[in-house]
Amino acid sequence: MSAPSPPTLNLWIPPPSSSPEYTALQGLITRLSSSTIPPTAPFTPHLTLLTAIPSSIPLTTIREAIRASIPSSGLDIRLSGIASGDFYFQCILAPVEPSPALSDLHSALRARLPAQEGKRLPNGEAYFPHVSLMYGNLGEEEKRGVVERLRGEGVQGERGEIAGVGGWMVDEVWVVRCEGSVERWEVLDRVRFGDGQGEGEQ
Repeated sequence: MSAPSPPTLNLWIPPPSSSPEYTALQGLITRLSSSTIPPTAPFTPHLTLLTAIPSSIPLTTIREAIRASIPSSGLDIRLSGIASGDFYFQCILAPVEPSPALSDLHSALRARLPAQEGKRLPNGEAYFPHVSLMYGNLGEEEKRGVVERLRGEGVQGERGEIAGVGGWMVDEVWVVRCEGSVERWEVLDRVRFGDGQGEGEQ
């Protein structure tokens, strides 16, 4: 039997927590999570920036890497409609329009932060920026039905906005421990774009 994988951390880009965008996306995620049988756990709306960061790396090191990688011109996240994915955590999602600023931020953090045993962190050219709307193991027909229903309800706008949300200006990056069930996930730190200061533990 192989040894269990060491715990890791993820970097998230959520909408500003007090914004209408956050409220609208959180409401949609909560509604969708309760629509499955059995229901799935709701989660915080976010774009995953990077995964599989070893939890042995000090938060101060991660914070410094984020501060050194933040684009000087800011970062605007733009959603582009509703789609389904092939994985549990990408069951129903909103793809995010690619941008040089987002790609550069992902690449810079991937280069600055070490992975397990000296390997590079995952994604790279395969990075698929998106905002998940529902987790689950639905079949293809079920996923297609959810997407069509949401479009029929007007959740997707003509320009790709979701629940009235076209996107948001990024104001912080979260460091999240995603171990075990969704209910056990924990935000360890928040690094603000404005001043680069973290708010979490050391």
